[in-house]
Amino acid sequence: MKTAVLADLHLTDNFDTVKLPALDWALREAKLWKCDHLCCIGDLTAQGSEAQTAEILKRLNACSIPYFSTPGNAELRIYPDGRTADRFDVKPPSDVPVILINTAGNEPSQEELAKLAVLPDQAGFLLATHAPPRQWSLSAQEILAQTRRRGAVSMVMAGHSHHDEAEILRGLDPDKASGGPPMFAVLERQKNGMWTRNDIVMPGVDPSEWSAGERESFRRDLGFTTMWESVAALEFAARHQVRNVELRMGTDEYSGDLVRAIGKWRNCGGDLLSLHLPDLKLSRDDGALQYYIELALKLGCGRVTLHVPRVTSAGFAQVREQLLDKFGRILRPLLDHHIMIGIENLHTKAGENTFETRNFGCTIEECRQWILLLREKFSSDLIGFHLDIGHCRNNAPISGRENLSDWYCAMGGLVNGWHLHQVAYHDGKFTNHTPLTGWYDKLISLGGLFMALRAGQLNHAPMFLESRTWEGNRQAFLKLNGLLK
Repeated sequence: MKTAVLADLHLTDNFDTVKLPALDWALREAKLWKCDHLCCIGDLTAQGSEAQTAEILKRLNACSIPYFSTPGNAELRIYPDGRTADRFDVKPPSDVPVILINTAGNEPSQEELAKLAVLPDQAGFLLATHAPPRQWSLSAQEILAQTRRRGAVSMVMAGHSHHDEAEILRGLDPDKASGGPPMFAVLERQKNGMWTRNDIVMPGVDPSEWSAGERESFRRDLGFTTMWESVAALEFAARHQVRNVELRMGTDEYSGDLVRAIGKWRNCGGDLLSLHLPDLKLSRDDGALQYYIELALKLGCGRVTLHVPRVTSAGFAQVREQLLDKFGRILRPLLDHHIMIGIENLHTKAGENTFETRNFGCTIEECRQWILLLREKFSSDLIGFHLDIGHCRNNAPISGRENLSDWYCAMGGLVNGWHLHQVAYHDGKFTNHTPLTGWYDKLISLGGLFMALRAGQLNHAPMFLESRTWEGNRQAFLKLNGLLK
């Protein structure tokens, strides 16, 4: 008996992202593997909305392979009463040696744990659940351990953690699956009651499988931000023939050494020089912004990066015209010199995540609105979107409904630049601007980016590694550049 185990797709209400192709691939592969059943172990939706639930169930029901399932915690996000999560509570047939334990609330209830007590000794069941047993209470873990000691359960399979272990799947979400591209597992029960596992990984996602031309194109886009060590970073860029460099520099960094370093970099193949500007605000103190705009002109920059305006989402409509006028007064010289402007998204912060308190530009619609207003006001397509993937990811609660794939799909045609960095989680806090160490790190995986690029949803644009320090960017560049060879 073969059972395909699917987990953690996190489908949002945007069905045009690369997530449904990942699910469709898994269903096709399950047929090719001649699986007898599909076993879905939670978080196939991002929030458990009516639309997400209906779409997933429609595709499962349309598949010729019968399925059974249990919900995950994501299915409770919109409806904590379980009205949509309950639709994923589908029991396996009585003759199938699979036991589903509902851990949508992370801890299995006593009623769920009671299912284990009635399993016959040496029955060799597969226990399928969402939350890994190591996250259960000690008492619940002991009940499972007793069940395993008497052979009633011989295999456990869980999701939720988005990485691979012996009894955990990283899942189907191309934005979160760490360790590799989207995947599912085929479990086959042997005559002795034990189970074997085959991991089925989505092909064509990893750059190692791309053509040499595709890898070279991505490598040519990959650059970094100098992070207040501009001369050292430019000298490194010259040695390694890095085409794209973004200056993040202080007012005291402009010097003859900087000018010479830029010249040397350009002579070694340097192509696009960008400058990160201070924020556009309604305050009267515009000296810093004026200084950096003049610096961009002086240094011959081809583009600049500018955050969305520093104003609350609730207050934006009231000051919109003032912001547009100020943008024109201060930044118009850049457009007159054909310098591209990338508008960068922001993210929520602890205690500032409501419409009234958070900054404008944390949502897809707000970023799109501001960019289109600027394009219309100044009749210029030099203004585009600078997509910071870390800001998209560390953006709760918005990130729950607008995943990275949603940003790629909705904003990809406006993209003219990127910030790439990782988000770390320590002691209950998320921290932006830590270095990427690979394509499929935790908490950000670039599988969705690769899929969206290959699906034509994204413009090719300069990508700047943006960790907190130049050394972090240097290490990240060497690591990722090596993976592309």
